[in-house]
Amino acid sequence: MDTRRRCLCENPPEDAVLHLCPSSAARSSAESRSTINQVDYGGVPTRAFLRERLPLLGWSAAAKVGLTRRRVAALTRRDALATEDRQRLELMRRDNDLARMPYRATEHWRRLNSQFDEWFHWEGIRDVELQRMNQFFASPLPTDPKVLRYAAWMLYRDIEKRDELGLLDRIPPTISEESGRTFRFDKRLVSWDLLISIDHLYTMHEADPNVLTAPVVFVELGAGWGRLAYALRLANPEVTYVICDLPEVLLVASRYLPRVLRNETFYGYEHARLIPRLTRDQFLASPGVWFLAPQHLERFDDKTADAFASVASFQEMTKEQVDSYFRVIDRKTRGIFYTLQLRSASTHGLHLGEIEALDEYPFRPHWQRAILRSPAWSDLYFETVFRISTEPRTRGRGRRRAAGRSADAEPPRKFNSAGQAIRQQ
Repeated sequence: MDTRRRCLCENPPEDAVLHLCPSSAARSSAESRSTINQVDYGGVPTRAFLRERLPLLGWSAAAKVGLTRRRVAALTRRDALATEDRQRLELMRRDNDLARMPYRATEHWRRLNSQFDEWFHWEGIRDVELQRMNQFFASPLPTDPKVLRYAAWMLYRDIEKRDELGLLDRIPPTISEESGRTFRFDKRLVSWDLLISIDHLYTMHEADPNVLTAPVVFVELGAGWGRLAYALRLANPEVTYVICDLPEVLLVASRYLPRVLRNETFYGYEHARLIPRLTRDQFLASPGVWFLAPQHLERFDDKTADAFASVASFQEMTKEQVDSYFRVIDRKTRGIFYTLQLRSASTHGLHLGEIEALDEYPFRPHWQRAILRSPAWSDLYFETVFRISTEPRTRGRGRRRAAGRSADAEPPRKFNSAGQAIRQQ
């Protein structure tokens, strides 16, 4: 027996070009391609065809028509479909071939027959909902682009019902339709980033309509590439948007936003970091987008921010870090605080001491909760909005008196507009 004639399932070396029959070496590549493609149902080689003809052509011929050794090995393995099922399938196919129109299978379905043969041969019929046949027709894998389109359509329909300000018509995505990552629904071009940003904005709008309609100072901790800043600046040109983020992501936002917001005013990090004191009046007089670091929040006058937001940032921090940020937010915010985070740390599984769950978040008891729910697009997250008093919190004995702990405590100290204590006479 010729030593070159070996089983197709042995997976020879990657660099080997096997001619399993001596006469096959003389075949031209054009002849090999033509021979392999001479098969019913669209020219896709079936298992039976490969068993009969491939040994005469060799691996090089299979490679020329895009057949890998792994696929050929799979197609030539033992059939996973039960013998009686195979016989029943052939009987049903013969009967259908004899049927008249419109009952006979279409040309498209006849071309799919070879695909069914591969599915049946490799997997048989077991847990159908998990098998490749069902992934093809009804339940695509998470990596399939169709899944994102399905999710975007459902979120789009939800936002459309709430879109009282027409944001879907006013705000385009930052990427083109040619990118393959946008979707056209009802003649509107949208992207996933745009849809979830508009969803955030309408949640805040429920708690405070001024966010989308009035001159406000909006501060975001952890802005990513700036998708929320992009959407809000187009929705409300009077807003002053202040981004506070870590260096790597702040660099991305500071480079990308000027490209997609052409006619905006930007206050770069190099300039903003040198300002020793940042006031509400100063921000309102300079609308646009500011780029700062988290530590610069300490330079804000108390009660500077009309709205403070943080999306998917606290979920990566320890409870002590979150508590420290909440103290800053309490001092610097005079309006609403919006945050969206994972409900459970087990979702990302960092195991770095991060905050574990929703009930561990140290929300302040004097904050007034306006909204608590899952966003429209995921049950893995919670979103919540609090209203924070425009008045600075009293401290020391004044706080204890407000809690009713001491009737003899001294009256609370007064603060000026800059949040500084006024000395009592």
